[in-house]
Amino acid sequence: LEYAPQPLGVMKCHPDGRAQLILFNDINRRLSGLRKEEVRGTDVSRFFEPEDLPRVRAYIQRCLREGRATEQGMRMRRRAGGHIMVDMNAWIIKAPDIAAFQVINETDREQAMGLNRIFEEVTRHSSGAKAIVHFDHEGSPVILLTSHTLTHRMGNEANALNGIPFQRLFPRSLHSALDTRLRRLEETGQFNWQAVQLLSRDGHECLCDIEANASEVEGGRYAEVFFNDAEARIHAERDA
Repeated sequence: LEYAPQPLGVMKCHPDGRAQLILFNDINRRLSGLRKEEVRGTDVSRFFEPEDLPRVRAYIQRCLREGRATEQGMRMRRRAGGHIMVDMNAWIIKAPDIAAFQVINETDREQAMGLNRIFEEVTRHSSGAKAIVHFDHEGSPVILLTSHTLTHRMGNEANALNGIPFQRLFPRSLHSALDTRLRRLEETGQFNWQAVQLLSRDGHECLCDIEANASEVEGGRYAEVFFNDAEARIHAERDA
């Protein structure tokens, strides 16, 4: 997040709609005038006009309740005085109350819609086991968002997988093979991997066929990863 080319941050949310910053990336700090050492613990409300605070709190409560939230046309205070109109996107990355958020200047709204569509696609097609993976500035894959089907299959609560390294879904013995496939994803934009044993939370076997497709949105690198039921495929092939 620190090196992202857009204003991003992480906050801890509270049921009453308050939120404290955990991380505020460089672009956000320059916009707000906040020094890096001042970030942790700063109340999010200080960046908005007082009359907008009920909307801010309702937005944070909605994010806690639904797992993600969008609010358009909010007035964010500027370092030099006055305010700019922004849209806010937030999504829970670590259950139950740690959220990442994106600040979108109204002039950049159309460009930002590409990333929003990715999130909406995962939410809408929640019947499939699916994850969105983001590659950070060093090329390391991190799980950004997961469908409820995937978290349930892995024995986790909703959003519990969001924000963790992608490799943590796999046993250590498969990390080398995973690295090979991630290089293929970077070179060709896709990879397929059949009958992969994933690490479930409760220890039960979770055998999946994995299909990954890469894309680039707003200058960031992402992958849409499907985790299909390998056991169902194997049984169907045996019965054929």
